[in-house]
Amino acid sequence: MVSSVLSQVRFRSGPARRIAPTRKQIYAVITAADKANNRSFALGIMLQYELILRAVDVRGQWLKSYANEGGIIRGGTRWQDGLTWDMVRDDLTGFEKVVSKTARSAPEPRFFDLVNLPEIQERLAETPADKRVGPVILSMKRGGIPFTRQGWSQAWARYRKLAGIPEEIWMMDTRAGGVTEAKEMGADPWALRDAAQHANVDTTNRYARGDASGKVVKLRQKRTSGEQ
Repeated sequence: MVSSVLSQVRFRSGPARRIAPTRKQIYAVITAADKANNRSFALGIMLQYELILRAVDVRGQWLKSYANEGGIIRGGTRWQDGLTWDMVRDDLTGFEKVVSKTARSAPEPRFFDLVNLPEIQERLAETPADKRVGPVILSMKRGGIPFTRQGWSQAWARYRKLAGIPEEIWMMDTRAGGVTEAKEMGADPWALRDAAQHANVDTTNRYARGDASGKVVKLRQKRTSGEQ
């Protein structure tokens, strides 16, 4: 009876967000994190923005753990889906990673080119080669283990406030900011679709408010520091 009734119900989705942070706003938050000596968080946001990555593919997530599972276990949960050092090339020119959202339909890892992102390479290089083990992004407050989803959002809110960025700019908007910037600069729609890890161009267009990944990164990096 209930399932029959629910099958007839149509839920109206909320209006799409129209917020797209600018490069200047994103880097203001990154600078605030740097000033607080939270270099790991700053690097994570930079990866999200420049590579149009979802937060989960950078910081990972904590899910319920089951008996005999290996990995990083804490409080009955297991960390997974984040960026780990074994995915990063030794020369720091890029990394290969399975995109968490499409892991079932597209289980092959994607390559993310860092050649045109020297600042990210420099930040990765701050970790000595013999220490490059496990998660790349770690929380200072959690004793050197990965962030929780809540902790990541709280860090964003803290540094956003310190940077004087409006509260309407959410951490989840970093992808929209990257897509919008690339589209405004004339990125090929299909290259941008692939860079954003979307199945179709229509989805990418909804993110645009107001090797393909490497091409999009290179295009976006043509902006001078004065344009940030």
